[in-house]
Amino acid sequence: MKIEVGKMLDDLRIVMTRDVYNDICIMIDTSPVEIAAYLSCSMDNQIITVDSIHIPKQNVSGTVCDITQEGGDEVLIECAELGKAVNGWVHSHVNMTCMWSGKDKETMKLLREHSNTAIVSIVGIKSRKFLCHVDIPIQTPWETMFLEIDDVPMQVIDTVNSARVAELESIIKERVTEQKYVWNYQPYKSANRYPSYPTIQELEMNLLKMGKYTKPQLLKMSYMELKNAWDGCNKSVYDMKNTLVASGKSTHAELNKLSDESATNLYHKLFTDDEPTIGEKREFLVDDCGYTKGDARRLSIKEVYDLYEMFGSMNQLVEYPTREEMVDCLAEIGVYSTDELWLMSDETLIQMIQASMINTED
Repeated sequence: MKIEVGKMLDDLRIVMTRDVYNDICIMIDTSPVEIAAYLSCSMDNQIITVDSIHIPKQNVSGTVCDITQEGGDEVLIECAELGKAVNGWVHSHVNMTCMWSGKDKETMKLLREHSNTAIVSIVGIKSRKFLCHVDIPIQTPWETMFLEIDDVPMQVIDTVNSARVAELESIIKERVTEQKYVWNYQPYKSANRYPSYPTIQELEMNLLKMGKYTKPQLLKMSYMELKNAWDGCNKSVYDMKNTLVASGKSTHAELNKLSDESATNLYHKLFTDDEPTIGEKREFLVDDCGYTKGDARRLSIKEVYDLYEMFGSMNQLVEYPTREEMVDCLAEIGVYSTDELWLMSDETLIQMIQASMINTED
């Protein structure tokens, strides 16, 4: 009887440790011709575990593995002394196609005639391709029949060194501290620190907003071409355009129709000369509000604009309370618990503090 694994025993698979897998690969790699070994396997529900391989004495050639009677008997005795069963075999087809030959199928049939347990058959080649077959016995009132299942998946499991796991966990616990908040965080400044480079997507978006290139042109450019093009742009004009868009005074589509000079004139017409650009606002967030350069760069234009308005202008800096101070202050009001307040963002806490101050003044 022959069935497909997809129709029955859906979870059937063959598993082995990395060590057993390496034993099989070494055996195949070492022999320039075919070679075979017996397998000792155990089965738990639909998981068949290959516990070990046992290489017997054999005569081999480019197409044949002939295990001697003496070699087979020695493996059986060895496994019996270890309390293991011989219920599978693996052999190599060297560099040929990974498939079941007529001789292989005859060997499977012979093994079934001398066994009443599940039998595993594996064929492999040097390029690390493997095929797995399992014969599962079914007892009937008249005879023992076998389900012949091809293409059974094989899974290699990496074992875990529990002692090493415990050692690493101890080191991490000792040396790593989780940062709960970054309100007063000041980035470590060092000449050896890696610079923060924009991504391809950020460069494409920036150049597209500048109106210098079309989307199809940008998609054909390499990273260095994009970066060189961006480095050559007038950043002050770019920041002015972004400020106009963020404030709702114009749109990118409208500004792209204007020359750099016209966009600059529009900016100065709508804003005083003291109005900082988006780039200057990002620098303010980094220098005075605890943001890293990378975090500030990843903020959208609208977020930068709103955060700057929230924190105050560059000429009127205020000293904001720490996150702990805000949580303690709001907890005293009694609307939210301390645990609920710790889950809120810094911006939400600030808005609640400002709202409570307004209500107090009223």
